[in-house]
Amino acid sequence: MALILVVDDDESQRFLVSHTLLHSGHEVVQAENGRDAFELFNKVQPKLVVTDIQMPFRDGLDLIYDIRHTDLDVPIIAMSSGTASLLERAKELGASQCIAKSGDMDFLLDEVEKLLRNG
Repeated sequence: MALILVVDDDESQRFLVSHTLLHSGHEVVQAENGRDAFELFNKVQPKLVVTDIQMPFRDGLDLIYDIRHTDLDVPIIAMSSGTASLLERAKELGASQCIAKSGDMDFLLDEVEKLLRNG
């Protein structure tokens, strides 16, 4: 399957997303903020990124911006429990898909598979 970078400062959310992806056969690397995530992104070159938007030490919006100025093609899924305007801003910056954090891992997995197929 694919190597996926999961970024979230909330350890339980990061574990939930990572576990779901691992269980479906993907490889996962993790970071807890945008700064560390961008370093890891450049090091391992994942096939897809799943990132929270609201994080310390460079948030998900900064991460999306940085990735898009490095790689125009890698799919990015932005997730947030914040306002719809945050998700809209993520889309403007280049996120491939924006979803509200809902705990619906089946929906997230469906989006991951769609993006990997089409990417």
